[in-house]
Amino acid sequence: MGTALRNAVQNSKKTGKTLGGRGEGTQKETTIKRLQGYYHHSPVSNVPDIGKMRRAIMATSTNKKPNHSYCPTGKDSWCFFNKRKASKAKDKGNHDSMPIKLNETSFKVLLPLYKRLSSDELLSRCAKCANVCLHSCIWKKCPKQIFVCKPRLEYGITKGVGEFNMGCVALESLQDKHISKISLELAKRRDKKRIAQSSRQEESAAKQQRLQRKHGKKSKDSDIAGLV
Repeated sequence: MGTALRNAVQNSKKTGKTLGGRGEGTQKETTIKRLQGYYHHSPVSNVPDIGKMRRAIMATSTNKKPNHSYCPTGKDSWCFFNKRKASKAKDKGNHDSMPIKLNETSFKVLLPLYKRLSSDELLSRCAKCANVCLHSCIWKKCPKQIFVCKPRLEYGITKGVGEFNMGCVALESLQDKHISKISLELAKRRDKKRIAQSSRQEESAAKQQRLQRKHGKKSKDSDIAGLV
């Protein structure tokens, strides 16, 4: 998203449109980083529901054309309108309180970009993080920092894929029918460790911490707002 937004700013200059600058609603670097963070937060917080992921990405509203149907509901929502609505407050607020705004020119240019980056094909990949675990299994056999010969690399990939798909116990049993008790116990411990680590990574709290570390900020859900 960050690269796509920066490219949009550069390409718009060629057509005589200025998306960057210091004015309100322009695509300056700080705005791009915030939008990148919002885009990342939307699918992560709604996995694996692709429909919710897309609605969170496309949540956009203005004072002239209010539209909060894509925003999360309830008292804990980051959407000021839905939050006040759930609290039955008389004053529903206005969009001037939103931390990030887009002017009309930026909105028209970025809308096709957001539609492209919220396609079913792309969002379906966000729900699958198996490749990260698979790469980890392979890199443990063949560290990226160390040069290895082709046979060693092929062996590491084969064993890493086998360990990822079958587990250490099944792989050891397949390689050696007369596996020792010590080897079997070590394989069980490795499988147990992988399962526990995978469970921790799937917890919503762990996902939120990874998001905050990646973007170098510690913000609450109330700060995660859609495009205005």
